[in-house]
Amino acid sequence: MAAFRPTTLDEREKHFRDHGYAIVPEAVPSDYLAELRRATDGHLTDPRYVAAQGRNLLAIDSLFERMIDGHAAMPLLERLIPDLQLLAMDIRTCPPGGGGMPWHPDIDFHSGKSIVSINTALYLDDLT
Repeated sequence: MAAFRPTTLDEREKHFRDHGYAIVPEAVPSDYLAELRRATDGHLTDPRYVAAQGRNLLAIDSLFERMIDGHAAMPLLERLIPDLQLLAMDIRTCPPGGGGMPWHPDIDFHSGKSIVSINTALYLDDLT
């Protein structure tokens, strides 16, 4: 029996609510993905990137601005969180054979309001 792969926005929302994650294959066009790969590879030796430890990509390269609303996961994210706000845009790298990597430090918010946080990841290469 083939695995269920949600394809419509309604199916992806239900899958997210039932399982806590959703997968959006080919979330960005292949030409933009190639640009992202080249930029990411180039930034690995960029002193600004190294100093920032991969944080705050928008300050390093405007190419990443298109990721804010230029990918296929945005309609789902906007449905899940109608008042969606970008908190961070970072790069995490793990070279082949390099083992694991820390994901992120926990963040404390002191706004007096409930915070809903959803992490979105775009994998530039296949995971093996």
